[in-house]
Amino acid sequence: EHYFVCHVGEFEIDESNREELERNYLRANRWWHLAEIAASPEVFVPRELAQLLAPILRGEYPSEPIVVGI
Repeated sequence: EHYFVCHVGEFEIDESNREELERNYLRANRWWHLAEIAASPEVFVPRELAQLLAPILRGEYPSEPIVVGI
């Protein structure tokens, strides 16, 4: 998997182009605050998402890609 940082304005998620597998697997969408991710019992991928996002949200981008595992 590859993840990219992209800054966008507010928008509604368009689910119309999802494939059948995605429609069956992905039940809901929502936007999360970093504190919510860090405190949540939910499983995020990558598993260290909150720790990885914190510096990026401060504008501290790594000079090399980060290998996150699963």
